[in-house]
Amino acid sequence: MTDPQAGLTPPQNPYAAAAPAGGLQDNPYAATRPVRPPLTPRARTGAFIAGAVTMVMVSIGGTLIAVPLLLLVIGSIVAAVASSFGGELAGALESIERVAPVGLIIGIGIGVVLLGVVLVVAALFISRGILRARGLERAWPITWAGLGIAAVGGWIASGLLSIPVQLSGPILAGAGGRGSGEIEAVLGIVSSLAGVAVTAVIGAMSWWWMAHVMRPAGAVPAGAAPAGEPAAPAAPGAPAA
Repeated sequence: MTDPQAGLTPPQNPYAAAAPAGGLQDNPYAATRPVRPPLTPRARTGAFIAGAVTMVMVSIGGTLIAVPLLLLVIGSIVAAVASSFGGELAGALESIERVAPVGLIIGIGIGVVLLGVVLVVAALFISRGILRARGLERAWPITWAGLGIAAVGGWIASGLLSIPVQLSGPILAGAGGRGSGEIEAVLGIVSSLAGVAVTAVIGAMSWWWMAHVMRPAGAVPAGAAPAGEPAAPAAPGAPAA
């Protein structure tokens, strides 16, 4: 017996919800999930610039702070030893004080330390300004985290860079002869420039890393795909977008 309904399309339910035209991507009521989009080229470049500039300034400022304080400690120890033993050592110390008064030396040292502090503080605010201008909202966390990582990396790099300098010193001293002083001066300049370049690179990479880790999260519909991934298929029966 033949079914009279065979081959006929069943009527559609007028009360059924219609599928969105673009599938799940265009459904405003679809569930969302957090995503972490990559840094924009503008933000990435800003992180590189902020890290390089800040670390060079902090390195110079830190040197200006550390050197006078170190000399102060050494001078205090020498003065204490000279006053304890007296004799020729005390006389030599008095001769130095007549040529360079202690008050003047301390004043210059305080000025140098203050200059170093100003450079360090200015570097931190410059980093914040560059990061904010490039669209990175978490400027302070990126700056402090990048500074900590770059400080450790710079300490390791400075130790590695000092090895060739230490090895070349005895070689030049043993060679002697004419022009050895000029060679040492050139090596000193080259090593200083290399140190600045390495510091800038370490700072740039540290800031970029922290900016990448702390990049903001967005939200997309559950059926949509982040950039670079294929989109979810449309619902069955939905017209093509």
